[in-house]
Amino acid sequence: MNADLNGFHGSIAFDLMHRIHRNVATTKAPRHKDIAHEAITSRSCWAWDRRAPARHWVVVGTWCVVGGSDGTREAGLLSTSARPGGYTFRVIRIEGLTKRYPESERDVLAGIDLEVAEGDFVSLVGRSGCGKTTLLNVIGGLDEGWTGEVEVAGQRLDELTDRELARFRRRTVGFVFQAYHLLEHLSCAENVALASRFGGGDDGRHRSHEVLDLVGLASAAERRPTRLSGGERQRVALARALFNRPRLLLLDEPTGNLDTATGTEIIELLAGLHADLGLTVLAATHDDAIEAAGGRRIRMAGGALSKVER
Repeated sequence: MNADLNGFHGSIAFDLMHRIHRNVATTKAPRHKDIAHEAITSRSCWAWDRRAPARHWVVVGTWCVVGGSDGTREAGLLSTSARPGGYTFRVIRIEGLTKRYPESERDVLAGIDLEVAEGDFVSLVGRSGCGKTTLLNVIGGLDEGWTGEVEVAGQRLDELTDRELARFRRRTVGFVFQAYHLLEHLSCAENVALASRFGGGDDGRHRSHEVLDLVGLASAAERRPTRLSGGERQRVALARALFNRPRLLLLDEPTGNLDTATGTEIIELLAGLHADLGLTVLAATHDDAIEAAGGRRIRMAGGALSKVER
């Protein structure tokens, strides 16, 4: 088979070229699978963005090459946690992740190995202090001083410069925290659009109204956070996280400050967004309802993963 690999670079192209010409299986891609046109970095590049239909797949071992309608090619490592019925690219790959805070007597993260496939909804559960928030911070590029390998959306975080990390956080990851972190002197729309200022784009007004509508708060766009309930504030925080169309949504106790009824509304909203947008979600939580909403449950204890459940 003649594979056009002009889009590949370096050792990835060399390695794939040899394996493709030796033994390759080509199939029509499922119609709902699309390509995300991304630069190839590290050892894997990946994913769909639901906009441009793929022409075909080239599957070689754990590698997949996807051909796009515009002639481009993308490559990625297939996830071992892929669901039956199709190939799924992995969004998160962690091997041997360890972190210890200065002057601490124990590791807050102790040799973690983890893989999360695209489209998964994973609940990360465990007692306070077990390392859940630290793990989210490392995955999101917020924390440093760790050892091991952490790869998110095909990017090795330890190999990124500060500027590249900032771009990674802005383009790839959306964060939702227990505290809403809204600026009270700005309107909801202005809070949501803050990401556009750091991204160097336009003022983001249209997009901010779009995502506020997505979370059911279109009518509150010009109101300030002080005039909102706790549940509404968390919806604004979620809209802000969705502003840059992230592939990965990291949630740190998103219902921790809410009453049961309001928390249930937020969980239902998250479940709907996960299904509708095809987001990959990793949520650290004590909330049994979020555990039930997730497709996988990962239990942490003493800085390590103690149990992984499907």
